[in-house]
Amino acid sequence: SGKIVYFTGSDRHAVLAINLLENKTSIVAGSSQPGFSDGRGTSARFCRVNGLCLRSTSSSLLACDSGNGLLRAIDVSTGEVTTVAGEIAKDEGLSNSQEQSPHGAATLSPSSPSSQHPFYPVGVVEDASSGELFVTESVLRCVRRLVPRNSSSDNRNNGMGRSDGDRE
Repeated sequence: SGKIVYFTGSDRHAVLAINLLENKTSIVAGSSQPGFSDGRGTSARFCRVNGLCLRSTSSSLLACDSGNGLLRAIDVSTGEVTTVAGEIAKDEGLSNSQEQSPHGAATLSPSSPSSQHPFYPVGVVEDASSGELFVTESVLRCVRRLVPRNSSSDNRNNGMGRSDGDRE
C-alpha cells in the first residue's frame, strides 16, 4: 500500500486517486459523463463533484455531488458509491422540484426554512470523535450538521439525520 491522494475538479464528474509511490493516477468512481447513479467504479455517476473527505471511521471517502444535491460515500477499496444524504432533483441540475434520494439516505426536511432552496453541498468535514459531518452549502451560504442516527442526539436507527443551526 502506498500514499494516496484523492482529488476532483468541479468540471469533472469523477473522483480520482494518485498513488504517490507509483506515480499513477486512476479513476476511483464516476466518469466524464454527468448523471446520477449509485454503483461501482466507473458505473457510478456524479454531477459536479466538489469537496472530498476521507472518513476516520471507515475506508470511505465522502464526496459532495453538488449538481445532484447529494452527499455520497465511496468505499475506496471497492469503488462502491452510495448516497448518504440529500435529495435528487427530478430533472438534471438544480431544481426546486425534489424527490427523496434512494437507499434511505437522509433528506432535508420539507418543514425546514432551507428546504425551499436546493441543497448544493461544496465541502464536507467529519468530527472523528462523534461521527458528525459538517457540510458547507453554497446556495444558502451555511454549514449543515449531519449526525449519525444512532447517536444520543438522534433517536433513529441508522444512517445520518440532519440538524441546522441558526443562520445570520
